[in-house]
Amino acid sequence: MLSKNEEKWLLTMVSTGPMLPLDALHAYFAEALVRWKQFHGCLPSSWPPVLGWTRIAGELEMPRRAMAILLACPPERRPQIARAYLAWNRHVSTREHANPYEPLLSFFHHGGTWSRVENGILDIYDGLGQKYGIAIPESSPVLKQNPHV
Repeated sequence: MLSKNEEKWLLTMVSTGPMLPLDALHAYFAEALVRWKQFHGCLPSSWPPVLGWTRIAGELEMPRRAMAILLACPPERRPQIARAYLAWNRHVSTREHANPYEPLLSFFHHGGTWSRVENGILDIYDGLGQKYGIAIPESSPVLKQNPHV
C-alpha cells in the first residue's frame, strides 16, 4: 500500500507541470546530490552509484497502485527513478534520511530529461532541448552552459 506522500510524489513525476529553465532544473540535481552527500558523506564520483538504488528498487515488491501510476509514465521520465524513490523511502537503512530521488521526480515534472554520463559529464535538457552539462566529480556539481546548442 502506498502512503499518501508516496502517491503524491509518484503522481508528480508522471504529470507535467510548468516547464522550468535549465538553471531551475539544475537546482533539482544539486539538491539530489546534496542529499546523497548528507547520507553517504561524499558526493558520488559518477552517476551510476546514485542510480544503484534502482537495483534495490527492482527487488522491492511494488504496491499495485504504484505499478498503475508507473505504467502511465513516459519512458523519457525514467520510471526506475520513481522505483528508486520508493526503495529509499521504504528501506530500513534510508527511510529516515532526506530522499535524494524526490528532487529528481520534480525535475521530470518540470520538463527535464538527461542523457547518459560521458567522461564524468551528465547532460540535462529542458523541454525545449537546451542543454547543460553537469560535472559529477568528488566535489560540488558544476554547471556549464553548452555554447554549441
